[in-house]
Amino acid sequence: MSGPSLALVAGRTRVVVDPAAGGRLASWSVDGHELLLGADPSRSPIHWGCYPMVPWAGRVRDAVLTWDGAEVRLPHPFGDHALHGVGYLSAWSVVDQDVDRVRLRLDLPRSPAGEEGWPFGGVVEQEVTALEDGVALSMAVTADDRAMPVTVGWHPWFVRHLDGVEAVVRLQAGRMLERDAEGLPTHRWTSPSPEPWDDCFTDLAATPAVVWPGLGQVEVSSDLAHVVVFTEHPEGVCVEPQSGPPDELNHAVPRVVDAGETFACSATLRYSAASKAGLSIA
Repeated sequence: MSGPSLALVAGRTRVVVDPAAGGRLASWSVDGHELLLGADPSRSPIHWGCYPMVPWAGRVRDAVLTWDGAEVRLPHPFGDHALHGVGYLSAWSVVDQDVDRVRLRLDLPRSPAGEEGWPFGGVVEQEVTALEDGVALSMAVTADDRAMPVTVGWHPWFVRHLDGVEAVVRLQAGRMLERDAEGLPTHRWTSPSPEPWDDCFTDLAATPAVVWPGLGQVEVSSDLAHVVVFTEHPEGVCVEPQSGPPDELNHAVPRVVDAGETFACSATLRYSAASKAGLSIA
């Protein structure tokens, strides 16, 4: 059963997880500072909280991928392109929980051959743990009886304004994925451009962070090699760790999880106040 929202507590941190709303973080606060955009009637499921992107992350062009020589048509409820997978639109089951931790499970749907959907099935487990100064996230995707392409990640919506201070993104990346006129990747890498961004980066030289100058910052660390940064929304900014770039399922070398195998990854969001000793925030 997915059940109601769950509150996790650890020291200065309070995290609210909503299994029914895509297994997402509906709220994350440290020292009373709410750091995520919350649910609002004006916001679609894409635009709030922090949710897992699975079994694909970002856009898939025209909601179509080619696999084993056949076209697979993916669901695309928010436009012409498939967006962020199906996990954030699904109800997750609670496997177990404690005062500071919860483990969730999602059985990915297996659509009939030739119909729009995800034909591979698979199982996803996600763990959320409240930390003294943040939240730790982990995800594991296990294939069923056939190999499948997979790109995963997390999509946090950080508030643009925190106590009246506007956020900036601190990013040191060696490469940026080129986008075409539709905003979709060409799968050619180039040098990073100035903001505004709705772009995928790799070759990170430092941990990316959302900074509210003079107030605090959130560092977004992970064991994933890519990060998508979105700074074009008036209410929030996004720093999204991903296992691959958007439209990776149509890339020449997508990540493949073989039958019965598991791909696992993790990310950590940590908040530091500017007043903390030794912290320098411009």
